[in-house]
Amino acid sequence: MKLLALGWGVRWFGLSTYAPFVLIYLNSTVGLPYWLAGALLALPNFAGVLFPLLGGGLADRFGRRRVLVTSFAFESLGLATLAVGAFAGALGVVVGALVLTRASGTVGNPSVTAYVTDLTDGGRRAEGQAWMRTALNAGFTVGTLAGGAALSVLSFWQLASLTTVVTAVGVVLTVALVPPSPYDRSLTTVRRRLLLPPDAAPPRQGTDRRLRETLAASLRALYDDRALLIIWAATCATWTLNQQISYAVPAYAHTGLGLSYLIVGLALAVNTIVVVAAQVPLTRWLSGRSMTVAGAVGAAVYALAFVGIGLDGIFRQEILLVLLGLVVLLTLGECLIFYAASTLSMNLAPGDRRGAYSGAMQMSAGVGTVLAPLLAGLALGGAPTPLTAWSLLALPAMPAIVLLLYLRRTVPADIDQC
Repeated sequence: MKLLALGWGVRWFGLSTYAPFVLIYLNSTVGLPYWLAGALLALPNFAGVLFPLLGGGLADRFGRRRVLVTSFAFESLGLATLAVGAFAGALGVVVGALVLTRASGTVGNPSVTAYVTDLTDGGRRAEGQAWMRTALNAGFTVGTLAGGAALSVLSFWQLASLTTVVTAVGVVLTVALVPPSPYDRSLTTVRRRLLLPPDAAPPRQGTDRRLRETLAASLRALYDDRALLIIWAATCATWTLNQQISYAVPAYAHTGLGLSYLIVGLALAVNTIVVVAAQVPLTRWLSGRSMTVAGAVGAAVYALAFVGIGLDGIFRQEILLVLLGLVVLLTLGECLIFYAASTLSMNLAPGDRRGAYSGAMQMSAGVGTVLAPLLAGLALGGAPTPLTAWSLLALPAMPAIVLLLYLRRTVPADIDQC
């Protein structure tokens, strides 16, 4: 798992050098208004809605390692195309490259969660997912700082070229260092046994069923789990909040508060530094406590931080220090939400459907990722005051809190606790 975390962190280092600055690039360099830039960014984010369930089903059908390596290789190809489109000034190529990059990444992401789940159980599962998030945010910390500094001297296409190289290195590390998971090895064994004569001993029912089912049937089976659907809906809302660190926060800090790219990168790095420092200890402290309550509290903390950012824009006293403090606050909310979302769904998942359940959660995150730039564009471009804008951005916290507290009453305690 540590080797997987290494490749995962390198990949996110590469992605974070450019991703938080795309909305600013489309607004400041290309010259698009915020509402249109947000709408264009929603297009590639639709891939996060359409492809995760497919990726999760493929991970169950063909194995975690094979799917994640293939998808992340195509992700690097998408980033190379992004660099070419930005160099040529071809907006259509840029948007198409973002679609390819997003689609490829969302196909592979469920494999990572399923891989970690294959290796862990009980309290170690939440901690294992927390370590993967720590690796992600360690990469994101360095990446946002590097991206903000690089944009001071490089153009966007040059930055995208460097991103391509870094993500390709992450793919190579994964191929070279990460072995198949126990589930992957069981699939290999079952395939061999399926070639035996009919009177041979049958393979294990669970894995055999996953190999024989059609992909469509395995995906439809997800909708039979009501608790998963509630988690799914809550995650749509919480991910809309979470993704504003990549959309509304950097865009508002640069154009609304007048902070430089480098300072914006510093603010984003504070977010990821807090995750790196706090996610694992906080997950250990929360062990044995209700995950649904933790998620509801996290959503409320997000809303409080967003309202604070709006007030910061009105009073404009010690702008940077207040912004950094509020970023720390919303990051604590993020850690609480992740504790609930990452582990609760995996506790529900049967062993041979972990990829599909992980894909469902990635899909809900994809919905939030579509909604986030749309909401950011509308709020920042149309609200009369900063407080109004950030109050609108905080609204998704309300359904998230209601759904998570309702879920607490419906799932067994051993599912809700870790």
